[in-house]
Amino acid sequence: MQRFRCPIRVNKDIRWAVWISAACMMEQATQELLPTADVLLIEHSTTYAAYAAQAIRDTRPQTTIDMVTTSEQALYYLFRAGAYARRDSQSPRLVLLNVAVPGIGSLEVLERLKRDRIGSAIPVVALALGMESDLVQQFCTRGASSFVAAPLDPHQYMVMLRHVASYWLNINLSPP
Repeated sequence: MQRFRCPIRVNKDIRWAVWISAACMMEQATQELLPTADVLLIEHSTTYAAYAAQAIRDTRPQTTIDMVTTSEQALYYLFRAGAYARRDSQSPRLVLLNVAVPGIGSLEVLERLKRDRIGSAIPVVALALGMESDLVQQFCTRGASSFVAAPLDPHQYMVMLRHVASYWLNINLSPP
């Protein structure tokens, strides 16, 4: 898991930004109980994760973001199992789910989360590189709060995520 709690700037050297984020996370690893982030980002690309972190921070600077790279890690995180057993009992305010994440599958993550009494209240935004109607239908019928076609262009991707973050973190009222 990568935790984006320290300021992160997306510039020409994305690898440097992600390395800084990983270093920040390691500084906090000594805490007894790891606090839950505002946003759980389920994304296998560290480049797009850095873009997402910057876009979310541009919208709401105090937002904390945890990142996992596989669907199995996402389930462990969400249900506080395995390496995430020491995470506090709070749920993230938002889950951003790349539909192409490796592992058992993003649909399985969504289904398990929505079957859970607490998890069912967490908004899940599915992100895909393309707009296949079958995919949209599958995710929406299984409980995705939103399905967004993510552009490949980094600038457009960040603009899109700023809108998503603005709505879900600033405008939408979620139950406490």
